[in-house]
Amino acid sequence: MDTLLYVDTDATTELRCRVALELARVCGGHIECLQVTANLPLMSNEPFGAADLLASKATEAQRHKGTLRAAVEARLGATGVSWRYRALDGDPVRTLVDRARLVDLVLLSATRQPSVLNGATPSAGEVVSRMQVPVLAIPATDATFNAAGPALIAWDGSAQCSHAIRGALELLRAATMIAIVTVGQEKTDAKAEHAQEYLAHHRLQSQVVNLPDIGQPISASLLEALGTFQAGYVVMGAYGHSRARELLLGGVTREMLANSPVPILIAH
Repeated sequence: MDTLLYVDTDATTELRCRVALELARVCGGHIECLQVTANLPLMSNEPFGAADLLASKATEAQRHKGTLRAAVEARLGATGVSWRYRALDGDPVRTLVDRARLVDLVLLSATRQPSVLNGATPSAGEVVSRMQVPVLAIPATDATFNAAGPALIAWDGSAQCSHAIRGALELLRAATMIAIVTVGQEKTDAKAEHAQEYLAHHRLQSQVVNLPDIGQPISASLLEALGTFQAGYVVMGAYGHSRARELLLGGVTREMLANSPVPILIAH
């Protein structure tokens, strides 16, 4: 599995590196590290001293980039996995989308994180609707990611969820258990049993779990199911059509990205 790992000066880059290494351990493949620095703003409204200030900012940015690269290379260099580090300038979101065309999975934080270089990192919700490949959204917690543990599929019969399952097949092969979870009465003709049959065609055994609608948000039921099955990650569809911010995603997606204690493999 070839993964695109976004690295930045945020505190959660180490978590994303850890998840990438776990994926490489379980699934094999290559890690493509991508560091993007947004272009420095033009300071046309500050004619006096603007050049000096821009030069100072550029020097500081180069120092942060050098420190980040050294840390990531030291982290990955001793592991024996296949990896490469690319440092580019430009818009982080647009560059991520462009570089994701020939990878199997993109690793990003679930929510935006403070960055010295860019102000904030791109989040999974900002880019997933612009990509044809799944995104693994990493929570900003120190949770352990177990790629070979139980997996939970949040099924609702949507095309997005079906796309996420197809993108997760290689990862799901390593799961010790796969639970296909629905909440309330299914509202589409694509039932959870159809997803179960699809997985069976790929020699993956799974169980369908229909949770009752007890009046609480669907995300709350899914989060409870995570604990019940001790799932190491969630597979689900991403909803909404915004290309700008995760705030315009659907409610379940947004709430899961904000509150899930484990990574979420999402696809649009």
